[in-house]
Amino acid sequence: MSTAGDVNRDGFDDVVIGTIFDDRAYLFLGSHKGLGPRPFRTWTGAAGSGFGAAVGGVGDTNGDGFDDVVIGARTAGQAFVFLGRASGPRATPSLTLTGPARFGEAVGKMTR
Repeated sequence: MSTAGDVNRDGFDDVVIGTIFDDRAYLFLGSHKGLGPRPFRTWTGAAGSGFGAAVGGVGDTNGDGFDDVVIGARTAGQAFVFLGRASGPRATPSLTLTGPARFGEAVGKMTR
């Protein structure tokens, strides 16, 4: 579980939660009432990929004013970047990064 930053720029922080054993990650949007009881978005990775092993907000990676989310899939050696936008991140990744075995096992916010 990690803060996702403010992916829809509504002034409230959002939360992303990964579940490694069923290859899913969930995004909950914040509001003046707190987090809702149901996820705004559910992302599903390939079966057995380890999708959701690591999740995190990574700040605004493309300079558009919306915070972005990364989800690791450690067994597949991948990490998926979902760009924030006013209506929330899309269901499909904007960028897929691939590396060696266990790539995507840990993710975190970039610092300058």
